[in-house]
Amino acid sequence: MSKFLYFTLISVSFLLFACSGTKTVSEDMQEETTQTQAPRPGNMQTYIDQAMKKVELTGDQMAIYEEMKAKYRQKIRAARKEHQDDKGAMKTAMSALRVEQDKEINELLDQTQYKMFRKYLEEIKNARTPLGEGRGGL
Repeated sequence: MSKFLYFTLISVSFLLFACSGTKTVSEDMQEETTQTQAPRPGNMQTYIDQAMKKVELTGDQMAIYEEMKAKYRQKIRAARKEHQDDKGAMKTAMSALRVEQDKEINELLDQTQYKMFRKYLEEIKNARTPLGEGRGGL
């Protein structure tokens, strides 16, 4: 009986030690997804923020961009509230706001920065997983 108890204690100790530093499957999948995918579709401001970080704005440009971001955040909220019952109208309004914001960003950045900004936005857009092509059921 003492050999059985000894064996059980050793086995449990080994099991606890082996599992102590591991992540759960969901944590591991979340980390992998975060590293390999762009932000969720529908959050264009997140894409723009990522692209602007890579452009390396000057201090003045950053201050102007932060003001611009706050202004468009308010406009987007107002458009969502106004068109909450009509998805087609909301899509049209959001597209118009994106075009308007892009024009302001173009005025804010110099030519080289704007080309880099558009390149990074395109890379982020291409990194998104198309609908229906997700990870599947794991």
